Amino acid sequence: MSTSTVQDSIRRQITIDAPVDLVWRLVSTPGWWINDGEVFEHDTTVEGDTTTLHWKGADYPIRTLATDEPRSVAFQWGSGRSDETDAPRTRIDFTLEQTGDGVLVTVVESGFAAYADAAEATRTYGENVAGWEQELAAAKTALER
Repeated sequence: MSTSTVQDSIRRQITIDAPVDLVWRLVSTPGWWINDGEVFEHDTTVEGDTTTLHWKGADYPIRTLATDEPRSVAFQWGSGRSDETDAPRTRIDFTLEQTGDGVLVTVVESGFAAYADAAEATRTYGENVAGWEQELAAAKTALER
């Protein structure tokens, strides 16, 4: 049972002026959001439905939970933690919607309220709120070129 009072989810949206298939290729790539504000190809290994991203000396296992190409994809990951087996996990859902202005990308990361450590939940939630702003802006920059 969680002792956290942090909100359970983060929801962010951005419209990207690019073809839906191009946006889909990015958002359906496990771990594309793990970076320093610039989208790039990572060193990864794949085993079944889990892609492990290797970056800056850490391993980030990301499990693909569901895919409905080109509409939605869901992942589970350690929310910024590397391959610790007991690391809390969050779920990330991306949905794409074609609009008159391009593709509306919605991301929802959930599961923060289930953290056993309230301080860690609060810290991770705060980092990821800022992180999604940065990562969606990086996606827009990379795809609108």
